[in-house]
Amino acid sequence: MLGTLGAVSSPLSATSPISYLALGLNAGESWRLSAASRSQHLLVALGSGSLAVPESVQANELACFEPSNETIDFHAEADTEFVVGWPPAIRTNSRSELFGAH
Repeated sequence: MLGTLGAVSSPLSATSPISYLALGLNAGESWRLSAASRSQHLLVALGSGSLAVPESVQANELACFEPSNETIDFHAEADTEFVVGWPPAIRTNSRSELFGAH
């Protein structure tokens, strides 16, 4: 882990405000992220394998979850290595901010 999850913080100094948790699950194993940890957007990136969360996410894909009061269950459909990340806040830019006002 790099950053903070609930009351637990990494002993390493983070250079980014994004917190990361690297996980590995064997095929058929599950991991649950409690609702108490879900006050921000959540990013999930797979290096290998596939997860059901509940939709299938494959290796080399990135999934983003909106803030929610719901628990997320990650179920490994194959041996899987993945990273869960949560930024302090995500702000969506408007079209004019992205392309300039015309």
